[in-house]
Amino acid sequence: MQVQANLRGETSEGYGNFWTPLGIVRMSRSGWDTRLGPSDGALTKDGGVSFAPTFSEDGRWLRMADLSERYEANWDVALASPVLVRVSISYAPGANRTGPTFRQDLVITPDGLLSTVVKTSTDDAEWGVTWPILENDGHPLQTKINPRSASTSYASDSDEQTFFAIDDDAEAVPEMQSLRSTYGDLRPVRVVTSAAANHTFVYPHTSSDPEIAKMHESITVTETGYRSLLGRVDGNLYVGRTAAGGMGSRIDLDNDGKTDVSFSSPCVFILQLHHGKVTAVDLFHDPVGWFVSTLLLPQREPRTRFRTLRNGGDRIASRGKHLPFYLRMVLKLISIAFLLQGSIKE
Repeated sequence: MQVQANLRGETSEGYGNFWTPLGIVRMSRSGWDTRLGPSDGALTKDGGVSFAPTFSEDGRWLRMADLSERYEANWDVALASPVLVRVSISYAPGANRTGPTFRQDLVITPDGLLSTVVKTSTDDAEWGVTWPILENDGHPLQTKINPRSASTSYASDSDEQTFFAIDDDAEAVPEMQSLRSTYGDLRPVRVVTSAAANHTFVYPHTSSDPEIAKMHESITVTETGYRSLLGRVDGNLYVGRTAAGGMGSRIDLDNDGKTDVSFSSPCVFILQLHHGKVTAVDLFHDPVGWFVSTLLLPQREPRTRFRTLRNGGDRIASRGKHLPFYLRMVLKLISIAFLLQGSIKE
């Protein structure tokens, strides 16, 4: 699954439009209709909408996407792997501005996105989270908004974007006015809870996935991640239907408390699964080299340094290939140049 977020919002109109709302504006998944979720967010003269915190001030609810001139965001990546990404987005007023502060922790897997939002300031402002629901892109979509979920699709038997409220007392309320984005009309849905954290699971559903209601019932948030019908996250490790991985030196695939696959040292890795059995392995001992090789050379398989790996009692051969030494050195030099260029711009 892929997620796009804007850390700054547009403050001036260009070509008759405000192009960049603050917050998460796009969520997509391979093999799924990416028009659904949520299609770039929206920012107009009347306000903005994105997947981000919202709060009440002076009797009026303000969405983070409304506040381009007042708020900004920063992000921090804890883990980036092919099957599991952990990242946090912090929202705070800019220089000489005031207001509550928030942190949105994201756990991104092939199955969906778990969002945990907390208010990090000590003020007593009422707050919640906004879900952006695409309801019209030239013709009406089929939208459903319930007390603890909201979804949108083009037809009853087509792909569907669904937002689940995980907290027991959460309440989803559609706001009265939809906002026109560059793509279509988005309906803001405000979700509030009395809990200290506001949990949302974003589920890009296809016909081959478990039913939406069953998936919603199966999701359990844990201290280290979550469990569901499709998979589970425990710290820096993910196990799903057809893949597992993350970062570590060992993993328990069947949740029986025993190690099924182990490595000689911690690394970023991905396992291909078939009926719970490992059929292929890729290891990434050099995150910079892996990033550059997959970014600049997508036709190649990621470079793998295979050492000792065991699946139960069976040794597994990795399908990854070593890049030639001279090419690895060139890629590392390119990656260093990119990092230096990024640090100079910042």
